[in-house]
Formats: sequence, C-alpha cells, structure tokens
Amino acid sequence: MSPSEQYLGNPHLKKANTKQEFTKEQVAEYIKCSKDPIYFCKNYVKIVSVDDGVVPFKMRKFQEKLVQRFHKNRFNICKMPRQCGKCFHINTSIKVRNKITGEIIELTAGELYGKIEEENNSDLS
Repeated sequence: MSPSEQYLGNPHLKKANTKQEFTKEQVAEYIKCSKDPIYFCKNYVKIVSVDDGVVPFKMRKFQEKLVQRFHKNRFNICKMPRQCGKCFHINTSIKVRNKITGEIIELTAGELYGKIEEENNSDLS
C-alpha cells in the first residue's frame, strides 16, 4: 500500500474510499467474519500489551457471551465493573445534567474526563 493510501502513515490502515480488489476467498472470509463476530475477534483483533507489544486478543468466556448477545440483540443492559474488557471511544458523545441548574450539556467522554480531573485537582489545592 502506498503512503498516499495509508491512514495517518500507518501501513496497516488504509484511508477511507481506498479501492481494493478482493479474491473469492477473501470475500468468503469477510462474509464468515460478518456472521460470526467471535471468529472475527479470535482471528483478526489485536491489542497492545505493555510487555509483548501487538498481540492477538484472547477473549474470555464472558466476553464471548457478551459479543454474541450484542450481535444477536440490538438492545442490551450490562451491569459491569471497570476494566472487564469493554470500552468506548474518547470522542463518544455523552449528555450530562447539571445537578444544581438542571441544564443538560453534551460533551465527549474525553471532555467529561478532563472536567472530572480538573475538579479533583482543584479539590487537592
């Protein structure tokens, strides 16, 4: 892939609207991945390990169950602790209500985190 087709200079990511030819085998694999998210995760998802760098994502059984449920059902409710294999993007939009004024504002997760950090740091001063 040429540098002009790479996303942010990463040779593993192609820019949007970059044309690509697929073989029949690749199309079959794409279809298989679209129908079985567990297969896709086990074969194609990678994470960054502090100790080992980029490694395959090894799902735990509860993560497999969650992915299957998310794939089969549009709406899900999960009661989960922190750091159990779920995440959202820092640019995820979140609506927050001010407890005092009742005003609702929309922030990104990153902006909300920044405001929480500011409050915590001002409490320490």
